[in-house]
Amino acid sequence: MPARRPNDDRPGPSRHAKAGRPDPTNPAIAPDMLANVGVLIHEMSNLLDGSLRCLSLARRTLCANDAWASDPQATRVQRQLDAASTALEQMAGLVHAALQGPSLALGSPMLAGTRGITLGEALDHAAEVVRPRAAELGVQVSVAATDAARAAPAGPLYLVLLNGIKNAVESIARAEGGESPPGGLVHVEARTADLDPRSARPRPMIALEITDDGAGPPKGAALARVFEHGFSLKPGGMGMGLAVCKSIVEHTGGSIELARRRERSDRRRPGAVLRVAYPIPFAGDIAEAA
Repeated sequence: MPARRPNDDRPGPSRHAKAGRPDPTNPAIAPDMLANVGVLIHEMSNLLDGSLRCLSLARRTLCANDAWASDPQATRVQRQLDAASTALEQMAGLVHAALQGPSLALGSPMLAGTRGITLGEALDHAAEVVRPRAAELGVQVSVAATDAARAAPAGPLYLVLLNGIKNAVESIARAEGGESPPGGLVHVEARTADLDPRSARPRPMIALEITDDGAGPPKGAALARVFEHGFSLKPGGMGMGLAVCKSIVEHTGGSIELARRRERSDRRRPGAVLRVAYPIPFAGDIAEAA
């Protein structure tokens, strides 16, 4: 039996090293990385503030132009400006929360923005933000929600909706078949479900499903890793989107899963469904967190 070499037990290179990225778990570089992140967040805050001011100026200019107001494209452009403005406001809220320090959890209701929004508003806006990219691919994005679900507070779920819809559109773009644009459908559905049996104060649950007819989720062991930080099937992907979604949903006391659509038989485009279930937050929950 050959003698064991001294370095046989040393661990191999981390996934970060293999990808050419610094490993944030390395104590030697973690402080520098945190300092850089702090600088980045500060600069993002400045950029967001400037972008919001430019958007506000553009909207006021368009509204003051009588000739533009009569243009048939005015309504569509105004809607796109409104969507971009709301998205930037959501980002500004996240950056503001990050500047407060590391104690704020990703699932905190404080990350839902300064104004509480309903789930219906969050659904409609997330879909509107993704629709321009979806249109380039010939993909339709539809939203259906019961009145009770639309009226429920969104809490911090906006980021989950935005990530889920965006991932669904990207899955269709990755699907095999050769069509250009590929075409397809992303459907978002929200409804109220049974009471949460684990809660000390019983409350109804919200059940969300985001379905697509794209490439489908990974198979085998890889499927169990889709919510791990750093795991990604996208070239150059950082593997953060679904990990953040999982953190947010679990912080609300909910659950999240990604699965293949069993009702589809198309092997090239089996599709996927992202399922989220979480208890409807009481109004006092968000007020107390703020």
